[in-house]
Order: sequence, then C-alpha cells, then structure tokens
Amino acid sequence: MKQIIMAGIIAFGTVGWFGEEEKVNLTELEQQHFQMFGFSEPTVTKETYEKFIDLDESAIVGIDTTYMEMEYDQQGNMLEAREITETQAHTRSSQSLQGGDDYSTTDWMEMALIVTQLDSETYEAVNSWSFMGDSPIAHFRDVMAITHDTGVVSDSSTATFNYTTSVATGSPRDPEIHNSGHAWPFDLERGTSQSGNMSIELLDNGSTRAAVYGHYLHSNTPNWFNNVGISAGAISVSGFGDSSSMPTTEVIIEW
Repeated sequence: MKQIIMAGIIAFGTVGWFGEEEKVNLTELEQQHFQMFGFSEPTVTKETYEKFIDLDESAIVGIDTTYMEMEYDQQGNMLEAREITETQAHTRSSQSLQGGDDYSTTDWMEMALIVTQLDSETYEAVNSWSFMGDSPIAHFRDVMAITHDTGVVSDSSTATFNYTTSVATGSPRDPEIHNSGHAWPFDLERGTSQSGNMSIELLDNGSTRAAVYGHYLHSNTPNWFNNVGISAGAISVSGFGDSSSMPTTEVIIEW
C-alpha cells in the first residue's frame, strides 16, 4: 500500500509545497514514470498520482525544452543571459561542478513544458525547471508560470507547485490567477539541487487548436516585485529590478 502523508516540508533536506493536499511517496520505478510527465520530485499529490499512474508516453501531446546561460561578474552583477543548446548546457555545467574556473561566475537553467492528455477534453500542463550547476548565484524572488490562448480554459483549483533545494525553508507566494494562465512567485533559497515545477489542468474551450506556454523569470538583484501580469505567451512584473527570462516554451494542442 502507498504511504500517504500530509503535505508540508518534505523530509531529507528539501522543501516542497503542494497546498494542503495529501502526497504520495513514489517508488524508484514510479519516479521514472512521473519524470516522463515533468514531475521530478520523489513525491506527488494523491490527485496527481491517480491522474498519471496509468498513463503512458502516448498520452503526451508535446514537449518543449529550453536552456539558458547567465554570466555574472565577480561582484554578482549580471553581464549576459543567452539561450544555449542542450549539449552546451550539460557540458559547461558539468565542468563547473568539477571545479572549472572558466564557469565559476555562471549559472545554467533548463526549463521544459510538457502537455499531457488526460481524457478527451482535459489536458495537464507541467512547467518544470532546474539550475544545472551549483547553487544559483542570485537568490531573490523568481516566478514560474503557465499561460495559454483562448483555445483552452485553465482550472485554477487543480494547480500544484513544487520547489526543492538542499535547505529546508521556504514556500511560494500567493499565486497570480488570470483567464490567460497561472503564475507562482516564490523566494529562491540558497542551497544546491535547485529544481521545481508547477502544473494545472486545461479544458477544451470548443476550439480546434490551442497554444500553451511555459515561463520562468529569474531576478538578479534584490528588488522584490509586487505584481505579475499575465497574458497569452507572456508574463511581466512590476516593482522589479534586473532580471533574466528563460526563452518561452510552447506546445500546440490540436483536435
């Protein structure tokens, strides 16, 4: 029988947040199964478990993955953020972890948007991200989001948030909910193994085509933003200083 415990701080030095829902500890084989749909953590909510456990790869509508390299000076000031290839990201982040001085002031991020069909009218979008090197250089307030056009309607009651790191503090800020999507600000903690995801159900809105987008905004200065603006394919923030945005990902749903 699966072990089910109430959500809160996840054990073993990580922090995660699923609201007040129950969560299920996954076996190693189940973790591999859920990674296919964008859930990389060792626990998922009970609802997510029941939705995905019997699905296979054929249910995935589309995957879009992007990589970004962020270079800072010795004082921690942003010099440049640029999109790079998967090979470049894995090679350079591995060299950094091995002690390569050439990349001691550089961060790398990976972001993937995965959309899965749950039934004839319902889809689940998962936007996942991770820092690929050591602890991020800048630790301020970030935001991840999923937006969409009018071809689908998002069900905010199904939204989940997860953030894991090697420290055991932290939680998301209040989410921003809009007709065009859902955004989740959170304070980036110190520590290694930084990763997270958000998910939300999307319902067919009577169209023949819909576009779904994934977003991540990383702040480089300690200016805390106040509001997140959401529109199809874009997010914006107010009261914010210097930031770097992951290239927007996109998955198309067609009926």
